[in-house]
Amino acid sequence: MEFDPTMMEIVQVETVWTDLSGSNFGQARVHEGILTTSWNASEPTTLPADQVLYRVKVRARSSGQLSDGLTVNSKVTRAEAYDRDEELLDVRFRFDSGVTAGGNFALYQNEPNPFGDLTRIGFQLPEGGEAVLTVHDVTGKLVYTSRSEFHRGYNEFILRGTDVSARGMLYYTVQSGEHTATRRMIMQD
Repeated sequence: MEFDPTMMEIVQVETVWTDLSGSNFGQARVHEGILTTSWNASEPTTLPADQVLYRVKVRARSSGQLSDGLTVNSKVTRAEAYDRDEELLDVRFRFDSGVTAGGNFALYQNEPNPFGDLTRIGFQLPEGGEAVLTVHDVTGKLVYTSRSEFHRGYNEFILRGTDVSARGMLYYTVQSGEHTATRRMIMQD
């Protein structure tokens, strides 16, 4: 899961289901707003619909709706679950307000940033399709474009320093269907 670290902080991850332990959770990037979890078994496991697996306790750092600051994504660990027939299921948060989070479009900060030789631009698609990456310099001049077909979930564009003629502050935009988002990055000499 990804959360806005300016909005909340993780206080505790408490396992409830006996097959889970602290080793099923990756907390190395919690300061960045990322908590990962993974569990698997050699045989299918069916649980009651109301079975609580774990609880994540958070402390608010600013006001806002939890549904605005918390999402499921595949940025680090692929967000997937399977039914007894090995069919892929959606993984989403459902909030008491009826809002769901997890299958939304998202554009992530490029890594590394600043960059020189190469950077990865991650993004989440709610459904598969074409995505277009455009990079502009601070004057608004288009300095790079790439388009490709991507699957539903987490994807990446790889941007090489040799692909971009401009240096310094750049703006990158990913557009797919009706979804568009823009972020800043720094290209070093």
